[in-house]
Amino acid sequence: MNKDKELYKRFLEGSIEAFEELVIKHKDSLIFFIERYIKDFQTAEDIAQEVFASVFVFKEKYNPQYSFSTYIYTIARNKAVDYIRKNKRTYLIDHRDYHNLSGDFKLEEAILKKEEKKELLYGLTALKEEQQVAIYLVDFMEMSYKEAMKVMNKTLPQFKILLYRARKALKARLEKEGFEYEE
Repeated sequence: MNKDKELYKRFLEGSIEAFEELVIKHKDSLIFFIERYIKDFQTAEDIAQEVFASVFVFKEKYNPQYSFSTYIYTIARNKAVDYIRKNKRTYLIDHRDYHNLSGDFKLEEAILKKEEKKELLYGLTALKEEQQVAIYLVDFMEMSYKEAMKVMNKTLPQFKILLYRARKALKARLEKEGFEYEE
């Protein structure tokens, strides 16, 4: 049994500490995921809080057959879409850099890494929203195709085609800008 499922089982048995561990473990990546839809950090934080509140209130709804992250990302996507429908605004992804560089990089390597990340984020902004989310789930969050297709409410063939087209479009965009894309 994986750590999340263990924590969830303890939460179901009444451990608030186990629930808090789940929140701490997943909150940052969930906020980042929601912000891909909403384009507003504070609203993404609020929606992430709503996601965890839903999990807390409707604790019996989680099916341990799926990973906990798949479950919360599905709830988050639905809440983000509901928010967009209610507010009927157009959202654009910005170029903010969410990850701090750390480790034993030399200065040149750190600068190159940061530039590559900027190019990749810039390339992603040219893609359709669904394509951005597919790449983010699989390549950044390292979800399996099965988990990602569930989050996006797609069949496996639909998801594979979407991801293939997204990667192809990203590759073309980056190559057009003179950036070498490695698959």
